[in-house]
Amino acid sequence: RVLPARLRARVDALRAAVVPLPGVRPDDAAVRPETLALLALACRDSERIRFGYTDGEGTQSSRHVEPFRLVVTARRWYLVAHDLDKGEWRSFRLDRLERPQPTGQRSRPADPPDAARFVAEGIAAGAYRYQARVLVAAPADVVAARIPGLGAVVEAVSESACLVISGSNYLDMIALHFAALDLPFTPLEPPELRARCAALSRRLGEAAGG
Repeated sequence: RVLPARLRARVDALRAAVVPLPGVRPDDAAVRPETLALLALACRDSERIRFGYTDGEGTQSSRHVEPFRLVVTARRWYLVAHDLDKGEWRSFRLDRLERPQPTGQRSRPADPPDAARFVAEGIAAGAYRYQARVLVAAPADVVAARIPGLGAVVEAVSESACLVISGSNYLDMIALHFAALDLPFTPLEPPELRARCAALSRRLGEAAGG
């Protein structure tokens, strides 16, 4: 209430545009405030923007997008937008985004996705060797609270069970991650995850017995 009108509008736009993953506070991930303010206003006003972008392989490109939402995880900020050149929905890490510029053109993207789920699925499956699907015998909100902001997708199956989709380059890490939840779980995919759980169980049992 004490902010000047210009700054108050930016704060309101940021509140309206940001979607945190469960258990994540927007101030957990650092990014330049002027970039956040510009992108939040573009999301709120449905104004197209252009920016330079460097992908995970170091390839640089120029992007022209219809911004939709900002999503914050425990480590990163993402812009969910419709890429006008590629004709598809994409998520862009803000730390790889350069020189965002409003274009003055306004258009609202059609059929927007659930922004938080869109980013979580990309994190869970995008860059990992293994993508696991695991049934956990606990309510979805309980499980989501124990794995905040890590990019896992949690889907309610019933009031007492949920499906968790998560990724890693190592099966042992997936098995240990779910064991650390301290909740009953059943590996569904990939098939070899069950074998790794059995091997780890034997190893831990031997360690406990010794």
